[in-house]
Amino acid sequence: MTSTPTNGRAQGMDGAPRDPGVPQASIFRRAAFALVLLFLLATPLLLFLAAVSTGSALHDIVDQLTVLWFPLWAVFALWVALDASALYSFVGPRPDPLGPKALSLSGLAVANIASMFLFLILTKGK
Repeated sequence: MTSTPTNGRAQGMDGAPRDPGVPQASIFRRAAFALVLLFLLATPLLLFLAAVSTGSALHDIVDQLTVLWFPLWAVFALWVALDASALYSFVGPRPDPLGPKALSLSGLAVANIASMFLFLILTKGK
C-alpha cells in the first residue's frame, strides 16, 4: 500500500493539506458565525411576515423592538454588506472580497437592509 506524500504539510480531517500558519477557528467561533448567518437569513422573512400580518403577535413584538433593534441591525448589516470577507475571517482565512462567498453574504446583508425599509414603508412607521 502506498501513501501520497504531503511535502511536510499537516492534513485536515478531509485529507486536504492545511497551512500550519493559519489558526483554526474554535467551535465557539463557528457557532457564533452560524448564528449570525441564521439571523441574516431569518430577519428578512420575519420582517416581511410581520409587515403583512398587521394583527398578529409577531407584528406587535417587532413593532415594539423597532426603535432599538433596527438601527443596531442596520449598522451590522451595512458592515457585512461593505466588508463581508471580514465576517468570514472570523471562522477561517479571509476570502477574496469580490469572490462568490463574500458577494453572496453582501447580497444577504443588502436584503436585510431592504427588508427593514420595506417593513417601515408597509407599516407606515407606526
